[in-house]
Amino acid sequence: MKSHTKPLAALLVVLALIATACGGGTSDDPDDTGSVSSTSPSTDQGEKVQASTLEEFFGWNQEYDPSADQERQRQIEEAVAACMAGLGWEYRPVDYGSAEYEYFDPFQDVGEAEWAAQWGFGATTFILDDPWRDIEYPESEFQDPNQAYVESLSDIEREQYYEDLYGTYDEPAIDPETGEYTEEEIHFDAGNGCYNQASAEIYGIPDEGSQQDFSEIWEEFERLEQEISADPRMIEADEQWASCMSDKGFTYQTPSEAQEQFYMEAERFWMAMEQAYTDPFEGWTEDEINLWFENTPQEEQEDFFDQFNQGPQFDEATTAEIRAISEEEIKTAVAAYECSEGLKDIHADIRAEYESAFIQENLEMLNDYKEATGF
Repeated sequence: MKSHTKPLAALLVVLALIATACGGGTSDDPDDTGSVSSTSPSTDQGEKVQASTLEEFFGWNQEYDPSADQERQRQIEEAVAACMAGLGWEYRPVDYGSAEYEYFDPFQDVGEAEWAAQWGFGATTFILDDPWRDIEYPESEFQDPNQAYVESLSDIEREQYYEDLYGTYDEPAIDPETGEYTEEEIHFDAGNGCYNQASAEIYGIPDEGSQQDFSEIWEEFERLEQEISADPRMIEADEQWASCMSDKGFTYQTPSEAQEQFYMEAERFWMAMEQAYTDPFEGWTEDEINLWFENTPQEEQEDFFDQFNQGPQFDEATTAEIRAISEEEIKTAVAAYECSEGLKDIHADIRAEYESAFIQENLEMLNDYKEATGF
């Protein structure tokens, strides 16, 4: 069975490293206790590596500048228009920049202390009170310049138009015993639809057969974290933190231990919610779903989906349990923040020292990883 799909604009791989539990950047004062040298390392060829931390190397936490993405999207739209014209269709490049969507971050003005007091570690506290869930975004006045043309096509022409535009993919087979999709992966190729071709041309999507194995760099990341944790200065800082926490009535030995407990608790509830999830189109055929979308006004569609987008639904006892754990999480996070004062710069400086050397030792491998993943 063939289905239409929107293109994959880029292959995104999320690199998750264990964060310093106390957060914050390096100290501005070079005379701070525990500060270490974090000068940029040099390559074997004598070239200066400007980044002294992995955060700098990969460009994490930099302020987002949409201009580069907007330019790439413009190039994709031009390529799509040329591709569709070659297939005998009309297609006007879509200017998505004309749609004004104001990005809103509910935490952009929240400091560390306020965050801890309100959201703890952001684990169980987000289950019942997710600030993203209640954001009301302004309606966009964006209009698709191709809508009138598409509506002028016959049903058969429209189906072929979308197939040429977005391509197709083979859906995984349905297991006759379970009635669920098999675990076969859905594979896209650059020649499948004008959007996929354009995306591959602009972003560069690697062939499946040439995927690089990055297990070695992941092993190096793990080794790096182990070395940082084993550094005597880090151990001493963690001991000071644990002593402070003990004075406040907590028994955690490291900041990460405190966080991990509540994230494990959160995972338990999220898994229960996932198992209780109901597919709004369960029991419908594909034709019935397509017909519903074609004949149902947009406002009614939104009301329909709102019924399934109310956030996690738990019984009274489970809700009370989550509230109690969240309160404990907030108390723990506030104490952890207070005990980290004076130590977070030490943590950051030690990490910068190790990461600087790590970048120098693994520069070629890191560059390969960065190029392949788009970081």
